[in-house]
Amino acid sequence: MPQLLISLHSPSSPLSPGALGFLDKDRFQYLQIDKGSDLVNDKQLRGLSATNNKVFVTTPSSLRVYEFGGSDTGPLLSLVDEIILPEWVPDMRKAGGDLLPVHVSHVKKRIYVGCNKLASIDEFSLDGKFLCRRHLWEIAPEIFPIPDKLHRKFRYGHIRYIGEIPDGGITVTVAFVSGTEIGVIFMLDDGRKLIEGPGRPHGGIIDNNHLFMVDVNKGILKKYTLRPDSLTVEEQPVWEAIPFIAEPEYQQSVQNIRGMTVVNGQVYCGVCHFGKPARKQIPPRLVVFDSDTGAQLRNISLPAIESYPHPRVFDITALQTELDINDKNNLSIFIDGVEKSGAVVDKQQEFDPSKEKQDSTTVSTSISITQNSSNLEEDRNTYSDHKVPVKGASNYQPPVAIKLVDVSLIYRRRAHFFFSRRKHLREHREYAALSEISFNIKEGETVGIVGKNGSGKSTLAMVICGILPPDSGSLTVNGSIQLLSLGVGFNNEMTGRENVYINGALLGMTHKAIEHHLPNIEEFTELGEFMEEPVRTYSSGMKSRLGFAIATAVKPEILILDEVLATGDAAFKRKAIQRMEELRAQVKTVILISHNSNQVKKLCTRVIWLDKGKLILDGKPTDVMKEYDKYCLN
Repeated sequence: MPQLLISLHSPSSPLSPGALGFLDKDRFQYLQIDKGSDLVNDKQLRGLSATNNKVFVTTPSSLRVYEFGGSDTGPLLSLVDEIILPEWVPDMRKAGGDLLPVHVSHVKKRIYVGCNKLASIDEFSLDGKFLCRRHLWEIAPEIFPIPDKLHRKFRYGHIRYIGEIPDGGITVTVAFVSGTEIGVIFMLDDGRKLIEGPGRPHGGIIDNNHLFMVDVNKGILKKYTLRPDSLTVEEQPVWEAIPFIAEPEYQQSVQNIRGMTVVNGQVYCGVCHFGKPARKQIPPRLVVFDSDTGAQLRNISLPAIESYPHPRVFDITALQTELDINDKNNLSIFIDGVEKSGAVVDKQQEFDPSKEKQDSTTVSTSISITQNSSNLEEDRNTYSDHKVPVKGASNYQPPVAIKLVDVSLIYRRRAHFFFSRRKHLREHREYAALSEISFNIKEGETVGIVGKNGSGKSTLAMVICGILPPDSGSLTVNGSIQLLSLGVGFNNEMTGRENVYINGALLGMTHKAIEHHLPNIEEFTELGEFMEEPVRTYSSGMKSRLGFAIATAVKPEILILDEVLATGDAAFKRKAIQRMEELRAQVKTVILISHNSNQVKKLCTRVIWLDKGKLILDGKPTDVMKEYDKYCLN
């Protein structure tokens, strides 16, 4: 088993100092919490890279240099230097230089630091002397072209990882390229693109002619084949894997992957959820995958002490020189260079699928300072009995995003013949808007819902979103959900720009998020000076442009689109379809309600046909739409 060094941070700690953890034989042996220099306000530890005797770690505004300590009683790592460039110092608007990755290259004899504030790769000598700075638009002008018009919120991208190929070439991983949801990995020397695609990539480790990367927010680990002769990457991954959880309590928990290393045929990933610690959210942990098959091998709990609860992984690196810790049974804890003996450990969940075999009601066990050793071969066999969700593997089953079982919704209506002598015309009558609807929608599906007007399509969408409660049956939704119905929330007397803020707030966006997306919304709508005019002066097509641009700026896990492509000119529909195709790659599940047969066939992987509140047909788009078109003709 390898020895790993891990950078950690605790969202529950008031000052959020950075921490370094030492992992030996899959057990945490050491935890060191450092505040660092007083010149740096944000002390979160981020990227790290290790040499034989030094460890380089970034904070948002500095590069720390540690040396391995030689004293048996002192800390494992001694802070010997903290490099702070003037350009990295925080100003009134931004929290520092937003440094993230760092990589030490022995072939190039350089230290590379990614600075997101300047969209640059800063280079240092091995002794910490600053050498040069290269901006993204200079390194790869084809990937990062200089826009015709720069606005305050524009960013060339977010530099997530810096790696190296066997011959010494440096790779750079960037998310949010030019403000989009596209990520890319390219070569630093010549700007050559290795791979590009939607998502929020992290990593980009090359090992044995394969490239490993993760989609941070979707929690997906991917393995690609690298052609060493041409340094290009196959478009389709060899496999995709998501972390597996046995405990029923955490089956629906959000799992984000951040931090990764590949060593000895195994991929170590940090898994957590980025929100606030909550009872139903799975505690942070390390998850180990087999690099050949993508099968999950085991989980490793993170140490949590009373003064540093809920630690999360930020980055992982394998040590090149094996270290020897004297007491391998106890967790050594140092805070600001002082050893803290007898520190209280919070109860933190340890995940073992074998517990599920013995008793399905058993959820977890607590860990203490002394961590019992386990038979790794036994753990490996235990996981092999479960269906590990690995895309491309024979046992992969996508999780269910939406599940309806006999869902019915009854409207009560009353005839308008108040003065009629016929009593039945004055009585309340019931109308079944939905009648015993049952189906499952899995993650990754784009499902179209068709039917004539009054068939229950929009009612079904509002039931799934929770706007209308069903009268009977059960509904399960796993993930954040958003319904897009054009024009909802528009104030006709306010301007288009003012309505952006209103609609954005209705969709759950913060004021800061709306300001961030506003330039892209304005560009997509092409309304120009009409953004400052009242919405009552807009045509239906202009309202469609504005509503569609606002709603698609948010990226939920489940997106329902109700007749969003029904209005607008041909140019807008082309742009909307292109945006829809981008959303399909970014959103886990999409439901499209439409009367347009061609759009449904082109965009959907499955179609559900409703009529008079009943499910008529559910199947492939070509089969369902063939029958539906016949029905419409008759």
